[in-house]
Amino acid sequence: MFKRKKNDVIIEVTLSELRLMVESLLSLRDRLHAEGRYSDVVDEMLIKLLA
Repeated sequence: MFKRKKNDVIIEVTLSELRLMVESLLSLRDRLHAEGRYSDVVDEMLIKLLA
């Protein structure tokens, strides 16, 4: 029904940069859970990073 434009951006990162991004997102997700807030967007970003 709805068509969504695909605006993918591809960047090259080192393994240490990827690790830093994942650790930061996991920390943010944990903080959101502790505050009782939704973390769906962070979960989606983690999936995209690790896919």
